[in-house]
Amino acid sequence: MIHPTPGGPHGAGASVPDAVVRERDAAERLRKRLQLTTEVTQIGCWDFDPATGAVDTDARARALLGLDGAPPATLAALTAGLHPD
Repeated sequence: MIHPTPGGPHGAGASVPDAVVRERDAAERLRKRLQLTTEVTQIGCWDFDPATGAVDTDARARALLGLDGAPPATLAALTAGLHPD
C-alpha cells in the first residue's frame, strides 16, 4: 500500500505540480534555444509526419524554398522546388 508523505503524492518526494513546472520550464528553455539558433543561422524548420503525411513549416523554411503563402500540405509540395541532386 502506498502512503502519502509530506512533499509529494504517494511518497514520490516531489509534488506533481513541481514536476510539471520543471518539465514546462525545460521545454521553454529548449524552445528559446531553438529559436535563437534558427535566427542566428538563418535556417528554417519543417516537420513531416509519415503516419499522416502532414507537413509543417515555419516562415523562414517557406521563404528558403521559394514557397509563398500558406504552408505546403504535402511533402511533395514542400520539395517540388528542390533541385533533384
